Amino acid sequence: RRAAIGHLGKGNKAGGMERSFTIQAPRLLVAKRARRFPLVTLLCLVAASVARPACLAQQALPASRQPPPPAAGGSNVDVVVARTADGQLTTRMTGDIVELTGRLLLLERPGGSVAELPAERIVSYETQWTAAYDQAREALADRVYATAASRLQEAIRGDRRRWAQRLMIAVFVRCQLNLGDLPRAVAAFEVLLKSDPQTASFDCIPLVWSSRPVSIDQRRAAGRWLQASTPAVRLIGASWLLATADRAAAAAELERLAKESPDNVAALAVAQLWRLKLVTVDDQAAQRVRRQAEALPFPLRGGSYFLWGQMLWRLGRGDEAAAALLRVPIHYP
Repeated sequence: RRAAIGHLGKGNKAGGMERSFTIQAPRLLVAKRARRFPLVTLLCLVAASVARPACLAQQALPASRQPPPPAAGGSNVDVVVARTADGQLTTRMTGDIVELTGRLLLLERPGGSVAELPAERIVSYETQWTAAYDQAREALADRVYATAASRLQEAIRGDRRRWAQRLMIAVFVRCQLNLGDLPRAVAAFEVLLKSDPQTASFDCIPLVWSSRPVSIDQRRAAGRWLQASTPAVRLIGASWLLATADRAAAAAELERLAKESPDNVAALAVAQLWRLKLVTVDDQAAQRVRRQAEALPFPLRGGSYFLWGQMLWRLGRGDEAAAALLRVPIHYP
């Protein structure tokens, strides 16, 4: 089969920001504040709460929005649509995609030449996919995550193109999170980063955005990640430890990451630190969170939008809180 992937880079890909929130605070406050806000506000907040998030990146994408990985090697006629250098027009090219990273796409043309296209110019591409991946997508759509994980592993083994394997690994990360296997999800995410440090699938990073129980095993694993050499892995460790007895060490690491890490890691570390300030939030802090969220690449904004909505709710700004919280299930379903 053939399928299209649209809008790499700045598109509407919502991979790592998924609905696994449980928006507990608004749900608990509905009865107490029913007289203070219009009914429409309360209905919006309840609608947002059904998205069940505790860890953004906790639930696999609907099949229609997943990046479909490829067929078992061999020569395919791939189709790439890209913007011209001046950004005014788009052009359609055919050939074989030989590499795709967060930085560029390499397309081998029929005559043997290789076109190098910056990732930000790619509008969409289309290639041949495996039956195993089709089955994985169907299982994901039905939320049968164990079957999806098995089919994904089969699809990864059966495809010789590393760029395609990376796309499948990103989906595998989300699948393992849904199965509750955090160590395996993080291990897969590390493989993804080592293969492509600038991956366009960075949004599958398994961070926590609300208070949630952390098991003893998860806490131990997070303690190991906190000592990792890779900044993104230390970010994961700090995120999972921030609501535990190791909060001080986690917060200190987030402060370091915010000052010393690559852009996306630093920005997400700053966002994670806002989790510590929800109780003492003021209007200026809420506005800073919004500005910081909108400075992030679109696929990475979900967690910050969730925190922003929680802050607005605590400030008694119900309508604005509803609008902010609804961005999560709408943009990152």
